[in-house]
Amino acid sequence: MKVVVWAGGYSMVLGLLMSAAQAQETPQEVSTLSSIKVRAQNEKSEGTGSYQQQAVPQILKLPMTLQELPQSATVITRQRIEDQGLDTLGQVMEQSPGVSRQQYGDDGAGYTSFQARGFNITNYVIDGVPTTAAALQGYGGVSVMDTAIYDNVVIVRGATGLLSGAGEPSASIMMQRKRPTAEFQGQVSAGVGTWDRYRGMADLSGPLNESGSVRGRLVAAYDQSRSWKEGYKGKRDVFYGVIEADLGARTVARLGIEHMDNRYDGSSMHAFSVSDTAGNLVQWDRSDSATAAWAYSKQRRTMAFAQLEHEFNDDWSIQMAMGRSWLNNEQLYGVAAPAPTPQGRGSMTAGFNEKTPTQDTADITITGRFQAWGQGHDVMLGANYYELSRHDTAYARQRIPIAQIKEFDRNLPRPDLKITGPDNQRARQWGAYAATRLRLTDKLALIAGGRVTNWKDHSNATLRKENGVFTPYAGLVYDWNEQWASYASYTKIFNPQSSQDRDGNYLDPEQGTNYEVGVKYLFPGEAASASLAVFQTRKDNLAVVDGKELTPSGAQAYTAASNTRSEGIEFEINGELAPGWQMGAGYTHYRFRGADGEKIKTDIPADQVKLFTTYRLPGAWHKLTVGGSVQWQSKIFDNQLTGVARETNTQKAYAVVDLMARYAITPRADLTVNFNNIFDKTYRLAYSSHTYGAPRNVMASLRYQF
Repeated sequence: MKVVVWAGGYSMVLGLLMSAAQAQETPQEVSTLSSIKVRAQNEKSEGTGSYQQQAVPQILKLPMTLQELPQSATVITRQRIEDQGLDTLGQVMEQSPGVSRQQYGDDGAGYTSFQARGFNITNYVIDGVPTTAAALQGYGGVSVMDTAIYDNVVIVRGATGLLSGAGEPSASIMMQRKRPTAEFQGQVSAGVGTWDRYRGMADLSGPLNESGSVRGRLVAAYDQSRSWKEGYKGKRDVFYGVIEADLGARTVARLGIEHMDNRYDGSSMHAFSVSDTAGNLVQWDRSDSATAAWAYSKQRRTMAFAQLEHEFNDDWSIQMAMGRSWLNNEQLYGVAAPAPTPQGRGSMTAGFNEKTPTQDTADITITGRFQAWGQGHDVMLGANYYELSRHDTAYARQRIPIAQIKEFDRNLPRPDLKITGPDNQRARQWGAYAATRLRLTDKLALIAGGRVTNWKDHSNATLRKENGVFTPYAGLVYDWNEQWASYASYTKIFNPQSSQDRDGNYLDPEQGTNYEVGVKYLFPGEAASASLAVFQTRKDNLAVVDGKELTPSGAQAYTAASNTRSEGIEFEINGELAPGWQMGAGYTHYRFRGADGEKIKTDIPADQVKLFTTYRLPGAWHKLTVGGSVQWQSKIFDNQLTGVARETNTQKAYAVVDLMARYAITPRADLTVNFNNIFDKTYRLAYSSHTYGAPRNVMASLRYQF
């Protein structure tokens, strides 16, 4: 077993790393260390060439595979990331069955959110440690995070409160960073695409001393592009460095840092409204921009971490972790987004946002194995903590009249924005958790556990807190044989809210239950897997829009709905179905109803189909791999509107088709070409906004490995 310790005392860990470089080990120790490394290899997807991965110990912090997990989950492997050109976390999430995207405005600047099972995705985990979306990226959300530094991304659908604490019963996004390798390896790549897009990436890894007891890895990437939108230009820089050292036969320490620097000029936090105030359609082209030429958005994030992995013996280990992140966000905006009058009169809203959150995280887990009643069982217990603090400056917004919205001039002068005061927040969550997997028989396993959470948020003069909130988790898994397994799981939901009612009072925390039953199939040889799940989520205090009512501060007001229910089915298949034929595919159907049976969350598609497949040609054409993808979703609309207004504020069902080809020039060099949206489908990313998906485009990438 392993132990991962993230230390805040980086100098202490660095000193241990340096001393470990000179450590001498006995032959028996070397043998033990080798078995540790073998298990580590099974937890990564890099180098496997596969679209499926079974080992997922990060989900429940128990030594589990997808087949043994009583929930549905998708692993987007490194091979699939490279084949599809999934260069951002947003692109990765969109490929997962059941995950939908809403976006208002441009990449890197607009309001972007992802949903699963009818709820926003709010839980994020890096290397097994929960974090907050606010600490990962600012304006534009996590969707623009670069994937160059990740080995794989796991999307666990349903409630994941056992480890994450507060959050929605949607999904948890678990990112696994690339790790140093025992053997030297490296790759460089360069790409060019539509709209003057250029991308470069370098990845070097290997031993730093003769014995290989100290290893390191460096990853750097650069991405820049213009857009089909007038005046838009964006760039991303990412750097990642990590050092790993063996502190004896049963201990591994790791120290690393990652840095991301993004800037988007001519970017908009919103887009033109689809309709005027009377509900009539206002037509715009995909290339039309609703933002002033001087607008920009930028994010700069640095995250430092340390890890220590230790095994007490073959059965027991401890994992500890600490990290710190610094984020600086700036956004200067001027956007003509408010709906115009039927006569065409509109306005531009200008403002400036600056947020500088700092976050500390800590996690400690003990895992073990014991024998009882003639069976082997697993157990884990631990605690984690995060504290997010920011001390920002608030600026007053200005609204500038526009006589005719169709004559909007992007070169309007930049207004002088006044400071209105401080904007401070300190959010803290602490929780203790425990779980066990009891093998009741050779075929039946019970997974049971729970978490106690303390949560506090102090925003400006408002203090909110919840103490001693208990979140239970239970699951049963029955193995019919080596291929088939069925499962059932149950957990509770706890989610504090930032939504307010018309009087300015915060809504009570959302609470509820999540149920799931399913069946899983593991293909012979474990090259592929399939699953079918049925789920139901019941929630009280769900925030729903209170018509046109506003809070005292002028924000949208909400009411709390009880006895709401989200339910549906999910099917997916991943892996190599036949020699050379890989596939990742899924179908999702869900419906969301209120206490009276009325439809809720109609802005999220009720049905989705996602398929990506590749085939390596046989014989003389074996150097060529071809593939393609289809993403289809049902319509989205505003169920609170009627007549012409509802028809206007509806995005009908649509499908987007992509193609790809990869040619192995030599055993070390390959060329990949991705043709995206080949039928040039026009579609909106939100029903009420002229924010469109990318038109037809192409990206060609040349990679060399050594």
